[in-house]
Amino acid sequence: GSSDDLEQAVLNLLVNARDALAAAGGTIRVRVGPFRADGLPAGVRIEVEDDGPGIPSSIRAAIWEPFFTTKGEGRGTGLGLSVVARVVREHGGRITLDDARTGSVGDRPGTRFTILLPSVSPVSPSVVNHRAPVGQVVLVVEDDEEIRESIRAELQTRGYQVTAVASAEAAREAVEQGLRPHVLVSDVVLPGQDGVALAHHLCERLDGLRVVIVSGFIPQHAAALDPDWLRLPKPFSAEQLATTVRRAILADPRLDAMGDLPTQEG
Repeated sequence: GSSDDLEQAVLNLLVNARDALAAAGGTIRVRVGPFRADGLPAGVRIEVEDDGPGIPSSIRAAIWEPFFTTKGEGRGTGLGLSVVARVVREHGGRITLDDARTGSVGDRPGTRFTILLPSVSPVSPSVVNHRAPVGQVVLVVEDDEEIRESIRAELQTRGYQVTAVASAEAAREAVEQGLRPHVLVSDVVLPGQDGVALAHHLCERLDGLRVVIVSGFIPQHAAALDPDWLRLPKPFSAEQLATTVRRAILADPRLDAMGDLPTQEG
């Protein structure tokens, strides 16, 4: 990772805090300083704290997953915290969530995110696990820029060569210009031609292409899916993304059963 990545990660925390305070107002505090802790090398502590309504315990585990959001339709993709966590891990650090206030009754609990970063960043274990087989090319088709870049980053982190485009038309053009992907990862709902039709089109032209169909709208398209394709229903974690792409590459027929993965509408 780079210092630009870290700057963007902290900015994401600030934007989330601002959104949490939008209804009733409040204060955001950022603290930066040195830290020493058992089991961790000396480094830097970054805290982003607000005095807003806090995060309910019922959704605390879910906030780190890609595509989780508490915002309304069309407002954000919920990728902020998964991106923050990935960047922190890539720098060898860790991030925790706490209530900012545990004091008097009636106080809003607030939210405090604490990032601990070592002075020297080791290679993250998550990068070592799920490494891509050498030279594997993945074509990602997703029209939402933030989701597309998150998928690209997760797969590149694991060693894949990734080309990411926003439409079926752009995907077809890339193949016509010589791109030879081993795996297609495509959302179903795209501007113009949909992802299922795109996958059929590319499979006719690229022998042995493996397909991962990503969507929360799978049931409506189930009849058009090839039984050899894998599907990845939203929402999914970074780990599920990496595992599914690796399964597609390994093409193990024991893992290809469509029913192995739950469908989720929405």
